Amino acid sequence: MMKRKSNIELLRIIAMVMIVGHHYAVHGVLHKLTGGGGYIEGSLPNKILVCLLEPGGTVGVAVFFMITGFFLISRKEASPQKVIEETIYYGIICALAGVGVKLLTHEEISWGNILKTATVSATNGGVWWFATAYVFLLMLVPYINKYATGCSLIEYKKMLTIIWIFPYSGDILFSGLYTSVSKAILFYLIGGFIRRFKERIKIPPKICLAILVGGWILNSAVSFLEYEGMIGKLGDIINESLFTCVTACALFILFCNLDLSNKYVNKISSTMYGVYLISDSIVLREFIWNNIWRVNLQYKQSNFALLAMISIVGTVVVCGLIDYTRILFIEPWLRKTIPPQNIYANKSSISNNNSRPSPHLPPKSLR
Repeated sequence: MMKRKSNIELLRIIAMVMIVGHHYAVHGVLHKLTGGGGYIEGSLPNKILVCLLEPGGTVGVAVFFMITGFFLISRKEASPQKVIEETIYYGIICALAGVGVKLLTHEEISWGNILKTATVSATNGGVWWFATAYVFLLMLVPYINKYATGCSLIEYKKMLTIIWIFPYSGDILFSGLYTSVSKAILFYLIGGFIRRFKERIKIPPKICLAILVGGWILNSAVSFLEYEGMIGKLGDIINESLFTCVTACALFILFCNLDLSNKYVNKISSTMYGVYLISDSIVLREFIWNNIWRVNLQYKQSNFALLAMISIVGTVVVCGLIDYTRILFIEPWLRKTIPPQNIYANKSSISNNNSRPSPHLPPKSLR
């Protein structure tokens, strides 16, 4: 039997580290969702580091959707069952943890958020936007694939261009209601494009690496100008519609060209969706970054870079270990109780065995 390769699984892990790094900056330093934060309190090197962490969220999420498209573009069916199950499971766990934190530490956690996290709204009520977009995407996969798999190279490029200009960039420009869904569809199709026409994509690794580094630096520079008050919200529009796309594509193509097989990488990658759900829960994330890691204090230190690295990696490791216990003890019981639907139908439809999808989505598996 051919060994399952780990290049895409390693990319999944790196993407999650990038996303957690982004959350470290957004929720720990910038406090974007709670009325602004202490960006101005840091030294210039610390400000630059925060801006270098910033692209990890949008690029990492794009990569996760691309991985989904890479694995599922030739499938006739896809079920959101396992994503919904895992999301609801962590909705309940995070809600219970939130109650404990609120009662024991008197942390200002909304009872409304706790209730919303504990119910089915964990999947469709704005608790985890990625989960909502991902479930919606999986429901659309059979219909998207029906057209995408019949496209020629030119037709596929035209389709990507139209989606990039109108629903994706247009939603970002005008703050549309469906930005997350259009993002999911666009990057799913880009991942599918790379899978279908991989042999025609001849970009040397050195060029991919140069584009990746250059795109990341430009993305960070635009964020720096935005946070310094020089360009306002225009920075988000430039980064999301341009630099995120370029950087994510370069990163993905770079890893597609790797030849790696490691069972430990595969096991670790299976916990990444759980890492996202735990670390970005609306009832726990402020507690994680402000009470456990005390990012506000770290940001004022001269060794901020080292403290940030420890906090980000530590969060991924601890949350990954928590999810691994779910995989070992909860998942087998759940499979006996609720038989899985045919999540990956028509398995013979993918001829390229570069990697094998897993039930831990996306696809096995992010704010």
